[in-house]
Amino acid sequence: MPVTIRELQKKDLPQVKTIFREFVQYHQHRDHIFEKISAADKMWGQYVYESHLQDVHCKVLVAELEGSIVGYCMGRIVEKPPIYQAKLIGQVDNIAVKEGYKRQGIGEKLFAAMKVWFKEHNV
Repeated sequence: MPVTIRELQKKDLPQVKTIFREFVQYHQHRDHIFEKISAADKMWGQYVYESHLQDVHCKVLVAELEGSIVGYCMGRIVEKPPIYQAKLIGQVDNIAVKEGYKRQGIGEKLFAAMKVWFKEHNV
């Protein structure tokens, strides 16, 4: 069954949060910049809802396979300082694929879909 890339819906947050936890556990042991505060797990869903789902300059995409979320990509349009020719850029905040589904092209599909969104917004 093919992977479907679509926009995150609020009901997807618990599944995406599980993938986010995997992402953090993997990276925080490699670089302290990924260490989170103790309340991060409780705050994460509300943060994503308020900062990405409510903001027209942000997008969260999910990869769905057989009814389960197996990856996500969070992106935003960012205004650069006035010294740059390009005033707006696309920035991927976070991209992760669930254990057991890596190396199957899911991350590439998420990134490609995010690039389409950036291009649609001329960034």
